[in-house]
Amino acid sequence: MQRKAFTLVELMVSILVLLAIIAATARIFGATSKVASLGEANADMETMATAVERTIRRDVARMNSQGFLAIQCVAVRNDVNRSLYSLATAPLLDPSRAATDFVRCDQVTFLSRGQEPTKNFEGSASGDGVGSQRFGYAVETYKGANLIVNTEGGSWEQLIRLGHGLQFPQLVSDPKNPSRRPDPEFFKYSGKQGPTVPWAWQPPGAPALSILYFDNTSTPTPATAYAMQPEARRWTLSRQATLLADDGGSAAQDGPLFYRGSRFTNMPINSAPSLAQKSASLASDYTAITTGQWIDDKDLYPDRYISSGRVDVAATTRAAFKSFLETGKDLGALNGPTLPWIKEAVPGGAPAGTVRDRLLNSMFGSYILAPTTTAVFSMEGMWGWPRAERSAPSMNRADLMTTAGTLAGNCSWFQVDWTWAEGTGRQLTADGTPQSADALPDATNASRVLNVPMPGMMLTPWPAATWSLLGSATTYPVAKIDLSGSATPRVPWFGLPDALFPQAQRSGVTTLAGGLLGSTAKPLAKSVNASNVISYATPIQILDPKKSETIAAGAATAADMVTVAIAAPPLDAARIEGTRGLLRPMGDAVPVYVYQATFGFNGDRPFTTVERKTVDGTVRPRQLNSDYTPWPTALRFTYTLHDPKLTMETGRTFQVIVDLPAPVSP
Repeated sequence: MQRKAFTLVELMVSILVLLAIIAATARIFGATSKVASLGEANADMETMATAVERTIRRDVARMNSQGFLAIQCVAVRNDVNRSLYSLATAPLLDPSRAATDFVRCDQVTFLSRGQEPTKNFEGSASGDGVGSQRFGYAVETYKGANLIVNTEGGSWEQLIRLGHGLQFPQLVSDPKNPSRRPDPEFFKYSGKQGPTVPWAWQPPGAPALSILYFDNTSTPTPATAYAMQPEARRWTLSRQATLLADDGGSAAQDGPLFYRGSRFTNMPINSAPSLAQKSASLASDYTAITTGQWIDDKDLYPDRYISSGRVDVAATTRAAFKSFLETGKDLGALNGPTLPWIKEAVPGGAPAGTVRDRLLNSMFGSYILAPTTTAVFSMEGMWGWPRAERSAPSMNRADLMTTAGTLAGNCSWFQVDWTWAEGTGRQLTADGTPQSADALPDATNASRVLNVPMPGMMLTPWPAATWSLLGSATTYPVAKIDLSGSATPRVPWFGLPDALFPQAQRSGVTTLAGGLLGSTAKPLAKSVNASNVISYATPIQILDPKKSETIAAGAATAADMVTVAIAAPPLDAARIEGTRGLLRPMGDAVPVYVYQATFGFNGDRPFTTVERKTVDGTVRPRQLNSDYTPWPTALRFTYTLHDPKLTMETGRTFQVIVDLPAPVSP
């Protein structure tokens, strides 16, 4: 009999075959889709990385060597909020990393030269519309009594700040009062967290961040908002350019640098008064920083208008800011003397501190007084991250400014290291031997030391030589440090030291002071004067490469270090890194570490030539500058980027090494 249909068995077999084909096809399409997604993600990260590298290279190439360079390296352990709040359920900063890994939130600030336009709106007119009071948002200048609008809307000098940004997308304007632009109170001290930082997280409960309004300088409103930041893979990388420029105003009433457009009706503030502000508190009598004003170094913080991201002009100049840092006002004097570059072992002490303290606090923030006598945290350096949104909270032009400084939208790691080339600071005589100079008295040097050789950065042994007082037959030895067993022939990178991190996160970094967790600038090679033993050369040590893969994070001891170089006169580690070693701004129990290095303003002047107008043999022709801080030879930037969809869970890490331009004498 002729068959007219398939049997049930045949149908079942055919369906199974069809299902197998569909499954295979789905797997093929799934694999293809995954490959396509990875390719798209990789292309996104490559594009971002190229833009970041191009921006970094351009900014470093335009660095003003007559200004300053300040680096702050910040390492935060991935489980920091579990330690901070004693809460085991607190989320990790980066879910793709181990709990004991660290996340880097470094910052670098420096003065730059070259044309930079303002990103703020430059309307032709605004304000109350009354005659001469019709002012726009352009950067303006006055010549005599006449208003001159700068059509370029920019400046030839800027402060560049590279690092992570803060995000507050939930802060939207009140529909009943849309002209008021809400901002976070960056300087609000709130419980354990302190000022808002990139890793800020809050346990369940009421929000604790105060809100202020951009067009209002009064104290914050009772309203509050969450300070909580997204996970690390959603952090923004910020490139904030603050123009040093005249922002317009009345030359007769306000002087040549008028900083507050809000004096005119309906005109929002169009600039900050300076790069720093006095105190972390918000008060109705907000005090502008002016040249020569006496402000204790511990009262200095980054200006809150700049931190808000809504303005990109500071009504000051490089010379005025330098004068503010270097000249203090004694309480009973009109103009105080020039401050020392570094003097105190801790901030404060002197009436106006030191230039180094004032500079660092202006860029990254001072310490605060602990709320109780048992607290040990200081929040030092935790105040300098600006607002940089991934997207604006509204289409209002004032809100659009909050995205102007965003360089990349997904950056979980930003690390900055620096290095000197061998021979940095070296001063040689005509016959090729190290030049000599005198050292002035300081905290560790009771009297002047004569004939101090100036070999600078060395990869060779500290010279075993002798010296004598002029006209004296008595000779004194100079100690020798033998580097013949050095583990590496090159100067390492400087920043947060390898000994701090797990083995997988070590990258050949140490500090001038020695590379251990508690290291401070303690010179080892000694020269002897007629009455004292004075330390000068500092050994530069790294983790022994033979032990680096076995020593746990924070467990290295002096026996695990090897000396690879010497920082000898005219170099002084304390002038660059300070005398306190790594900072613990959130207390010893919270795994947050800070390293600070500062350079400028006279990086090309290792000694001062003294004109000899006497036959007195004790008057020397040269003396070491107490603030000689030579610029790094190169900076190394390491950053981890992620695609917007987080397709590649761990992202990709990129690195760029940039040589600094040679310093130019003013």
